[in-house]
Amino acid sequence: MLVKTENNEFVPAAIYVAEILSEGLGLEQVTEEDAQDALAELYVNGYNEESATVFSSGIMPLQKASLAAIDKGDLWKRLKKFLCDFIKEDGSATWGEIVEKVLEFLSGLIPGGILIKKLVKAIVKYIIDYGIGKLCPAV
Repeated sequence: MLVKTENNEFVPAAIYVAEILSEGLGLEQVTEEDAQDALAELYVNGYNEESATVFSSGIMPLQKASLAAIDKGDLWKRLKKFLCDFIKEDGSATWGEIVEKVLEFLSGLIPGGILIKKLVKAIVKYIIDYGIGKLCPAV
């Protein structure tokens, strides 16, 4: 799988995962709300980028999304379901595999698929710090 970086470059997901994990996720604490905000920001940035592209081609008028208009809870539930279904199916996933699944989900959800590393790291850091067992208690 390829992921699209904030520089509009496609890189293999495994390389992106290795970069995220080797660079470190930062020392600051990330709350669930921070992770939801990061997910919503990724979505809004992707939507606005795609909308600007369509607008510049003359196909339709520019339509922008805002963070206030996004249902962060719904996006978060969808990510959790995707991850928990994978964990339930796999049973013994490594952190690298879990991060790769997060990237797979984001690439399919975010319009244009552009992943901003600092926002991806916030989501991943929350999941790792919180623990997959707590995130997916029924697994």
